[in-house]
Amino acid sequence: MGLSVKPTSALRQLAANLRRAPQVIRRDVAARLRAEVKQLIDRGFVTKMDPYGSRWKPPQDGGRTMQKTGRLRRGFSVEAKADGSGIQMHILNKQDYAQWLQEGTAKMEARRMVPDGPLPFAWQALIERSFKYAVQAWLMRSRSRGGGGA
Repeated sequence: MGLSVKPTSALRQLAANLRRAPQVIRRDVAARLRAEVKQLIDRGFVTKMDPYGSRWKPPQDGGRTMQKTGRLRRGFSVEAKADGSGIQMHILNKQDYAQWLQEGTAKMEARRMVPDGPLPFAWQALIERSFKYAVQAWLMRSRSRGGGGA
């Protein structure tokens, strides 16, 4: 005795949504990262610490560390977009001197504002959380649309 199942419109819709799921999820992750990475950078200015947990060295002139005008802090932009297999993210700062503060010079110790090596735990956790939330959101949309997900 054999069982034959004919594809229904709901089954075809589910299959189509499952094929689109990776792109939809990556797009949602990219949107979340654009907002939340800026918050991680901002937290560094509040705590005066680099992403790895080291304190920024105070300036020699005795002023407020990394906050003379606020342009550096406001100058960050985060570009994140879904690509074929993951997320491409670029963190930029429109202030020319941001590079010298990030990398340091022969006369000045670096004051990292973004990771420049292995990702610190907080950044890894943010990425994992972003994927988790995006998958959960996709599943909720799938349920509410009867397999809709997209």
